[in-house]
Amino acid sequence: MGNIRIAGRFMVFVTVLSIAAGAGSLAFAEETPGVAAGSPAPGTSLEELDQKVRVLERKWEIEQETAAAKAKETPYVTAGKDGFSIRSADGNYQLKLNGYIQADGRFFFGDDAQPGTDTFLLRRARPNIEGTVAKYISFRILTDFGEGKTSLQDAYVDFTYFPNAKLRAGKFKSPVGLERLQSVTDSRFVELALPTNLVPNRDIGFLLYGDPWNGALSYAVGVVNGVADGASGDGDNHDDKDGVARLFVHPFRGTGIDALKGLGLGVGASYGNRQGSTTDQNLPSYKSAGQQTFFKYRNGTDNVYADGSSERVTPQGYFYYGSLGLFGEYARSTQEVRKLPSTVKKLTNTAWQAVAYVRPHDIEVTREQADAGATRAIIRHLHTAGPVVRLELERQDGGGVVEAELSRERYRELHLEVGEHVFIRPRDLRVFLEDYTI
Repeated sequence: MGNIRIAGRFMVFVTVLSIAAGAGSLAFAEETPGVAAGSPAPGTSLEELDQKVRVLERKWEIEQETAAAKAKETPYVTAGKDGFSIRSADGNYQLKLNGYIQADGRFFFGDDAQPGTDTFLLRRARPNIEGTVAKYISFRILTDFGEGKTSLQDAYVDFTYFPNAKLRAGKFKSPVGLERLQSVTDSRFVELALPTNLVPNRDIGFLLYGDPWNGALSYAVGVVNGVADGASGDGDNHDDKDGVARLFVHPFRGTGIDALKGLGLGVGASYGNRQGSTTDQNLPSYKSAGQQTFFKYRNGTDNVYADGSSERVTPQGYFYYGSLGLFGEYARSTQEVRKLPSTVKKLTNTAWQAVAYVRPHDIEVTREQADAGATRAIIRHLHTAGPVVRLELERQDGGGVVEAELSRERYRELHLEVGEHVFIRPRDLRVFLEDYTI
């Protein structure tokens, strides 16, 4: 009980001290100079501060909303390896500027019977403009100033509202030849192969195309003016039009068989009626890889000109996996021709190509023979300028000269010098071709 009384007295004492301190504070507040009687209580000042905080928070919210609205309207400007571009914030409007230049050197040996001019030249110099308008309309304008000439390569508009049924109108590549449809920046060589001599180049018309099922199927069908083999056209010299079509499938795309996802097979075709005359043959001439004409139809007293149906068919396919690329097509072109005075014949020309290659950066270079698939080679040249080191290697099995690319780190690690022996092998090829050689 004694302990309880002591605790009670202590609580009373503390309470008294608290009341005294409160009174002192009140007396001090009343005696503070410059504060009139009846001033707002301390609670009222806290409300004012809270109000000011709320105002500041709202101002910050307004600023954030304004910045977000501005961001939605501010276009994006980019510059990089793919060129320059300006794009609206919502992506509905876009403009791209890029291009490419390809140079070539042509030198002919043993050409006394039919001389060819040895020369360096700018084979292609093509500025490109493409863009999007209102999200579902895109366009492309591609010109060419190569070889000192000016030509309009592409000029078309695409309507893309339906992703699997797009409509193209203008001048574009006819969907027939596989190599022709590839960009020349992706070609293995500066010049295209002989099958491309037999298929149309660019033409004017309409094209319906799409890639349904995530690209497992690609199709294109259209109506165009019609051109001779290998030619481009900016108009027509007769009333008939050509039909063009192409069907291409990737049978293993979307499956779990990774090694076959890069397999594609298809066929392209065209059909029309070609009419020529004694002054305009409307027939092609065919050129070699050095762009030397090796065949053309007679033109003179026994003139030959187009007079009848024109048919083309091109089975085609490719296979890509890792560093390996396989590419092939067969082209068959048939044309009815008339030879003066009255002979009419249907002539057929055919060509095929098959290409296998390994990308330079996918060739492994080592000092030791890692396995039986590695080939011995001698370093003939080293090009060390730039971020990537390029090697020219002469195979010791008689396979000729190949190129390889190494990072600078790998180059320093190997300490390579011209004249040294190394071993080379393609990466990731043993999965499907065990005895493949470069």
